[in-house]
Amino acid sequence: MSFPPPPFGTVWELATSYWVSRCLHVVADMGVADAVGSEPTPVEAVATKVGAAPDALYRVIRLLASNGVFELRDGKVAHSPASEILKTDHPMSMRAFVRVMGTPVIWKSYGELEHSLRTGHSAVEKSVPEGFFAFMGANPEVARVFDEAMTSKAHAQIGGILGSYEWSQFSKIADIAGGAGHLLKAVLGAAPKATGILFEQPHVIESSKSSASDRLQLQAGDFFKDAPMPCCDGYILMQVLHDWDDKAADVILQSIRRAAPANAKLLVIETIMPDTPGPDWAKLLDIQMLTMHTGRERTRAQYAALLEKAHFKLERVVPTRADVQILEAVRL
Repeated sequence: MSFPPPPFGTVWELATSYWVSRCLHVVADMGVADAVGSEPTPVEAVATKVGAAPDALYRVIRLLASNGVFELRDGKVAHSPASEILKTDHPMSMRAFVRVMGTPVIWKSYGELEHSLRTGHSAVEKSVPEGFFAFMGANPEVARVFDEAMTSKAHAQIGGILGSYEWSQFSKIADIAGGAGHLLKAVLGAAPKATGILFEQPHVIESSKSSASDRLQLQAGDFFKDAPMPCCDGYILMQVLHDWDDKAADVILQSIRRAAPANAKLLVIETIMPDTPGPDWAKLLDIQMLTMHTGRERTRAQYAALLEKAHFKLERVVPTRADVQILEAVRL
């Protein structure tokens, strides 16, 4: 039986779609894709490897296979292109990302989504009162999976970002809240005459010591505590502002503005909310920001206004081959 026709079927499918995503979370967490060989593998053998009940695993894989993840052939499970990227060693692995989406801190927060609708605040403040990032700091295993997920996401985006912009125009580039520095390293590879500064929180800098080099300097700081920012002719803010509301985003931008020399460029790399109706990744991501943080996805006009308030002028939006765009702004 397939879904009934619209509108009943539309509502039915939307109401139950988390059944499929939850199955995906669990098989990613259990490492099912790693247990499937290059040839079709009996479900019983996969179940033994991952510690699952064979019949229950078969039923979960059957549902996922009907949605393009795995293939079932005479009681054996084989990889599909979608299940291949659930393998830990795949160069474009999505396993950590899927695992993070299924962690209790996120799953529980979506259970509190009504709190966000009624208050306008993140659901995390009810599900995890200490806050998402504080929770990560107190739960190193969850933080490790989260870092792996953000790293794999960054690697997937970097290629599309790198070839979309002329990086060699800069002599010194700062990546603000740039994580482990994956993007900055790639940018320096594309701009061999430039040097870079990774500005991050102290604990991130501590874990990124191996990234330091003659061309890449590490600087610990907190942009909410008026820490001195580096003085550079180029600044990168990749998917940072969407974590915060306008007030906090303004603090971040003002901090950069104070350090930036005249005519320095700021590259805000974000997923821009379209003004048009219809499905769009930005609209999904916006609900993640509502639920998990205090932020939001913004339209081009909203980013322009945010930048103008901090005395930056939005000059253009550069499309990329990734799920983000580059908003190029100049310090006024």
